[in-house]
Amino acid sequence: MELQEALDLLESKANSPTFIKAVGKTVAEAIRTLVEAQRCNVVLTAEEVLKVLNDYYVFESRMRRLVELYEELSGGALTALVRMTLGEDAALPDMDYKLLLRELEAYRSELFKLAEKVKEAERRCPRAYSSTSSRA
Repeated sequence: MELQEALDLLESKANSPTFIKAVGKTVAEAIRTLVEAQRCNVVLTAEEVLKVLNDYYVFESRMRRLVELYEELSGGALTALVRMTLGEDAALPDMDYKLLLRELEAYRSELFKLAEKVKEAERRCPRAYSSTSSRA
């Protein structure tokens, strides 16, 4: 049974007068509370989280390469700035700027997908995400 099917079944049972009579109002209310909580949550799979994390590391590596290119073109000015602010040198190879932009766009797209999951949960359960909600 899929999660959505299980939630639908529990919700229908928790709203059934005969079920409420059999298990009691408190248990039925507890079931309704759990169903609502599950529907109002955003669930990220491990695969989604690991993909975003991996994309971040790849993007960060590309940015480092771009910074190295800038360093080479600026004749050491960036290294001096980094030394002043961070106390360390950046040893970074060069890279293709257009490729970096494409990767940035792909990473942004993945982040927007995660944001859409949150927005969908907000649409399904506005009370749970309201700033005046007692659950917030």
